[in-house]
Amino acid sequence: MAENRYSDATHCQALIIGAGPAGLFAAFQLGLLEVKAQIIDCLPKAGGQCAQLYPDKLIYDLPGIPACSGLELRDRLLQQLEPFHISIHYKTQVTALEQIDAAHFYVKTSQAHEFICQKIIIAAGTGAFLPKKLKLPGLEQYEGKQVFYFEAPSSIPESARVVVYGADDHCFEMVRELSTKHSVTWIYRRDELELVRYNPSDLDSLVHHGQVQRITAQIRGFTCNEGRLSGFELLDSQGEEYVLPGDYLIASTGLSPQLGPIAHWGLAMQQKLIPVHPGTFVTDIPGIYAVGDINTYVGKKKLIVCGFHEASLAAYDIGSHLNPSRQELLYTTSSSKLQELLGVKNRSH
Repeated sequence: MAENRYSDATHCQALIIGAGPAGLFAAFQLGLLEVKAQIIDCLPKAGGQCAQLYPDKLIYDLPGIPACSGLELRDRLLQQLEPFHISIHYKTQVTALEQIDAAHFYVKTSQAHEFICQKIIIAAGTGAFLPKKLKLPGLEQYEGKQVFYFEAPSSIPESARVVVYGADDHCFEMVRELSTKHSVTWIYRRDELELVRYNPSDLDSLVHHGQVQRITAQIRGFTCNEGRLSGFELLDSQGEEYVLPGDYLIASTGLSPQLGPIAHWGLAMQQKLIPVHPGTFVTDIPGIYAVGDINTYVGKKKLIVCGFHEASLAAYDIGSHLNPSRQELLYTTSSSKLQELLGVKNRSH
C-alpha cells in the first residue's frame, strides 16, 4: 500500500461505479452504516437510465409514490443523500481495475483520477451510457478539439460559429446556453423537434431575436482548412447540397449502453451480465458487488425497486466487513444514531 505508484490515489472505503438509482441508494445505505463512499459516473449528471432515457416519463411502481418522473426520482435520491456529503465524480469512466491485495483495489479512470478502495459496488445498469457518434469518416480526429458529444465545453471562443445537431430537450438547453455567447446554428434532419419540457415557441423566440438559426438538414460531411474544421456539408429536405461554415460541432443524438471495460475486469460474465450471490450481491471476486440491471441471479427482475433491495443488502454486507461494530440492525424511525447522521435528530414528529 505504500508503493509510490499509488501515492496520488484517493482513498475511500467503498467506490460505487454508477450514479443511477441503485448506485445512489447504495451510497445512502452505506452512509447510514458509516462507511465512507465515493461515486463515479461516465455521464455529466446523476440519474442513469431514468434521467437520460426517460426523464419526463412517469414511473408508477415505486412504493408509496403514485407517480414520479425519472428526473424527479433522481432529484429525490440526491436530496436523500445530502447529509453524507458524498463526492460524485461525473464524466468519469473506469479504465483499469487491479486487486492490490486481499483487502484493497486500485481503480484508474478516464479523467486520470485514481482510487484505492476496500470494496466496489458496480451499479452500471446495462453498461456505461456513452453518446452515439455521427458516422462521418475522419470526423473522429477532431473529437475533443472541435467536435463534442452530448455536452459543449466552456472553452469555445466567443467569435466561434457553433453547430448543434440533435432534436431533444437537452439540445434545446445547449442551444439556449450557447446562444448567449456564440453564433449558433441548430440542425436536425426533420422539421419537428422532440421537445417535451419546452414548446416550439421557446425556440421561435431565440430565432426571432437573431440568436439562433434553425436548419432542417442532414450532415453528410465536413470541410477543413489548414488542419481545422471549417464547415459542414449539408443535404436539406429539398435534396439540395451546400456547405455551412462552422468552427465547432456539438452533437446530441442519444446515448447507448456499452459494457466497455467491465468485460475485461476478470469478473465472471453471463450474457453480458455479472452473476452474483442473491444474499449479498457479491460477485465471484470477493469485495466486488454488482447491483441493478448489470447483475443476474435466479429470480432476477429488472425493476427499480429490486435495485434498491440489492443495493441495501450489498451495503449491509460491506458494512459487516468494514464496520463490524454496527452489526445491530437499526431503524431510522427509532434510532437516535441514524437520525443524528441524517440531521433530523431534533426535528419534531
